[in-house]
Amino acid sequence: QNFQYFTYLSHSILTLLDISVLAEWGGIVRPVLAHQPWLLVFFTLFLLITAFGVLNVMIGVIVDSTSAARRSLELDEKRTHIHTASQIWHDSIHAKGLSVQEIERSADKEQ
Repeated sequence: QNFQYFTYLSHSILTLLDISVLAEWGGIVRPVLAHQPWLLVFFTLFLLITAFGVLNVMIGVIVDSTSAARRSLELDEKRTHIHTASQIWHDSIHAKGLSVQEIERSADKEQ
């Protein structure tokens, strides 16, 4: 029966995929371990490495999405600050009765 799981490379890959998701763990591993018990080390290491890899990918996706959300929030805050500052500047200019030409002349004098 083990020949159907490990005869060809494609069968071996599919079998290892089944093992990595624990789909047919008992049906595949128990007969193999009955004939070659030392393969328990291989299957255990394979499961640990696969689980670590999947966990690493999941954490990477979470960190990436959190980072993107933070960048978006910071950009929104900057836009809000710029809009508020421009409103304050605009309101203070009109409250003092200054024209655009007077502001330009004042800027030219400071340079």
